Amino acid sequence: MLSVVQAANALQAGKVVAYPTEAVYGLGCDPMNEQSVADIWQLKQRPQGMGLIVVGSNWQQLIAYMSPLSDFQQATLVSSWPDALTWIVPVATDVPLWLTGGRDTIALRWTKHPDVCALCDAFGGAVVSTSANTHGQPPCLHAACVEQTFATQSAFAGVLMGALGVDDRPTPIRDLLTGAWVRT
Repeated sequence: MLSVVQAANALQAGKVVAYPTEAVYGLGCDPMNEQSVADIWQLKQRPQGMGLIVVGSNWQQLIAYMSPLSDFQQATLVSSWPDALTWIVPVATDVPLWLTGGRDTIALRWTKHPDVCALCDAFGGAVVSTSANTHGQPPCLHAACVEQTFATQSAFAGVLMGALGVDDRPTPIRDLLTGAWVRT
């Protein structure tokens, strides 16, 4: 089990860590490190074109990933965050395609989960957040499941100590431009 400082140092070194989120364990890495993102795909055995969620502990950690928003769009995000809600928003032009799966949007969440906030703050920015599981398998709900699934992989640094939130399923996802629910 990793402390917050150890997990943040692992992220800065280009490793993947697991951490408790609102409902399931997540895998995270530095979203701007191409090799780390590739390691997430490899660990999960997931097709790269699916895109990834980026989670932050505050507005400043997320704004760099967004294209300029209208006042209404910004107010919509701010009024619903921080919370266990992921928004698909127009992506900033300097965000790499390998993070978005080639889309012109990106999925972002401003979390209030204390362990995720502590990790983002210690790392110094937002991190990738995708469920800790191999593609097509249920997400891990216990640190032991994460260790059993990923511990033998060289890109995996370990599991952040902490506790899952109280949600009973992964966060809902909503499209900011259309208002459509992508995942409820």
